Amino acid sequence: MAVLNDMPQRSGYEEVEEHKINVVLNDIGKAFLLLEDYYANGAELIESEVPDVEYDFDAEEYYRSLHEDEERERAERKTSI
Repeated sequence: MAVLNDMPQRSGYEEVEEHKINVVLNDIGKAFLLLEDYYANGAELIESEVPDVEYDFDAEEYYRSLHEDEERERAERKTSI
């Protein structure tokens, strides 16, 4: 980053060859640049890691028994109607 007090280079005719501008963005300006980049380049794809899940026999047995109970209740309702 250039220091603002630096003297710009001058041509042989005492004209300034370049101008240095120091720009500081507020939060809205930063958000605008992020949006502009998103529209130009799309979203960044992030590869997610698949969690290592262990098979839980007790949970499977519990859910299986719940399902069997629901099926039994449905069958009983059908026969009582």
